[in-house]
Amino acid sequence: MRTTGKITHWHPEKAYGFITPDTGAKRVFVHINAFSNRQLQPKVDELVTFTLSTDKQGRPCAAQVTRMGEKPQRVTRRETSPSSKGRAALVLLAVIVAGSYTWSKYYQSSAGSYTPAPALTRPYKETPSQFRCDGRQHCSQMTSCDEAEFFIKNCPITKMDGDGDGIPCESQWCN
Repeated sequence: MRTTGKITHWHPEKAYGFITPDTGAKRVFVHINAFSNRQLQPKVDELVTFTLSTDKQGRPCAAQVTRMGEKPQRVTRRETSPSSKGRAALVLLAVIVAGSYTWSKYYQSSAGSYTPAPALTRPYKETPSQFRCDGRQHCSQMTSCDEAEFFIKNCPITKMDGDGDGIPCESQWCN
């Protein structure tokens, strides 16, 4: 509901003042941003219409202020900057993107720096007919060092070289 009143105090250097409603109610704070036409400087004793509102601290203030004779303009609220939740989401997204990029670069660089295990110290004896890959993976499943060396060299997913030096089953078969 619009109320009529008169500007009773105005501080041009601070761009605010007070409006006393025609109803005789207590004066209401008004800032220059509440005026529909900010080009004209408000003057004391100028008649205005306004909507009663509250500021961020909950105090009464005038909003949508127009001078007598002006048409009240419809105020449309538009966001000029993202909300704090929106900013937090953007920061989180940036951190995730940066982290993913860094991880991928690290992964690419470490993948390229793989050095194969040194050659076996014992010469490998090729005996293709004697051994074949049959799913065994552990040293306890082997019967000789030659068999363990065949498995680690030719069969996938073996678990016989715990220290990664290229010599399988060191504590059981290949001392």
